[in-house]
Amino acid sequence: MIVLVILFILLVLWMGKECHSLHRFNYEGQIQELQSLNEVVIKEKMKDKNPLLIHNVTLPEINLSQIITENPGYIIKDKDRFILLDKFRDKDMSVYQSESLYNDLGYRDKLSFVSDHLETRMSCNKRGYLSLFKGFHTIELTPCIHNVNIVSVVSGSGIMYMINPKHKNDIQGKTNQEVKKWCQRVILKPGSILSIPPNWYYFYECKGDVIIYNYESDVYGTYLYNLLR
Repeated sequence: MIVLVILFILLVLWMGKECHSLHRFNYEGQIQELQSLNEVVIKEKMKDKNPLLIHNVTLPEINLSQIITENPGYIIKDKDRFILLDKFRDKDMSVYQSESLYNDLGYRDKLSFVSDHLETRMSCNKRGYLSLFKGFHTIELTPCIHNVNIVSVVSGSGIMYMINPKHKNDIQGKTNQEVKKWCQRVILKPGSILSIPPNWYYFYECKGDVIIYNYESDVYGTYLYNLLR
């Protein structure tokens, strides 16, 4: 019994340490660019808690027209609504972070290699998403709460805006346009991925036919904490 109590205390202490580490951020954090998907270099750079823009990443060549053609009659489950994929042919619309698109159409197998270079053996709660956009769209300001947060444009292009957590109080209650003065801006195109540190905020704008890949994961020590908050 005593051994179990000691193990439980050690587990709680370890989880507390992991959660405390999750909330640490680089006050002077700036976008760092890397020229390849080198796992050793990436994991070393991630310790500095800077956003990492990684170039020369070979992603599958897919576009919105191809997805529609290859999946006739497919119905997208988008949170509390269902959308016929064919509607994207001639109507400006969007589906944001669809886990079913990512899993059902086989893109988990095609894109999972990206996250393998950023995670550890302690990673868990791994989730990927695809977002489809036709026309001009922007998303709401979003906090990164997970240990690993990846954004990549698979087709088209998008403008990514990121905000250091030191500006948390400055941006509360403000529109995307109003917070741009605190943003670090990068144009995302196919062939690059963006790793955003925990606690940073981001939103993006895109125009035309755009496909965006999002990925997030925790570690065992932060999983329960992230699940509850």
